Amino acid sequence: MNQTQPGIVAGRTTRSVRPLALVATLALVVAACASPASPSPAASGPPGSASGSPALSSNSPGPASSATAGGSTAPSGSAAPSPPASAAPAPGGVDAAAAACSGSASTKDFFVAIAQAVQWPVYCAVLPAGWSIVSGSYRLANGGQMNVEYRNLAGATFQLKEGHWCTDGVSACSPHDVFVGPAAFGDQQGELGSLGSGFVLYVAAGTAPSWTASGSGLDEATFSAFCAALATVAA
Repeated sequence: MNQTQPGIVAGRTTRSVRPLALVATLALVVAACASPASPSPAASGPPGSASGSPALSSNSPGPASSATAGGSTAPSGSAAPSPPASAAPAPGGVDAAAAACSGSASTKDFFVAIAQAVQWPVYCAVLPAGWSIVSGSYRLANGGQMNVEYRNLAGATFQLKEGHWCTDGVSACSPHDVFVGPAAFGDQQGELGSLGSGFVLYVAAGTAPSWTASGSGLDEATFSAFCAALATVAA
């Protein structure tokens, strides 16, 4: 009996250890499966809708904060659908009109920005090689106005003033020596005159809006040709 008792105890010990080891193993497996934290609705949701609204979060009040099954916070229609291929912008518009303007891409963008911001037709010069824009400015207050100047390598100049830049009456807004006659300002008609050693062309002088071209170092035919070739940049 004394020799058998230890064997029984050992057997009992062996039988009691195996279930405990199995329980411990199962506990470790369950713990390992449960350890990764499931993402919160804010983390699994989109960073924001296409309209610029902030990302939904589980702390946001109201129905929009409720998460759908599976933890997604993106309600149906929360993001704008991708436009169909047929909705791609067609060539044309203000960018195509500005493509005719002399100058670099930034010069063309300058005219596009003005045309999109004002309510009157914006004109840019279409000049031969050797001319470049040397200054350009505009402001939007009181209806807006634009002033640009071009120059060539020989020092001749061609300047445009457009918009609400002079409303003091015809005599004050159209200085000249002698009016030569009507002439084209792009698709409009104006009055061509001489001024000092150059020429000027006024359209709707003294009103708002109005348009003026002036030049120096140019003969009348060249100046008139530049004025007639002005391109319209319209939004």
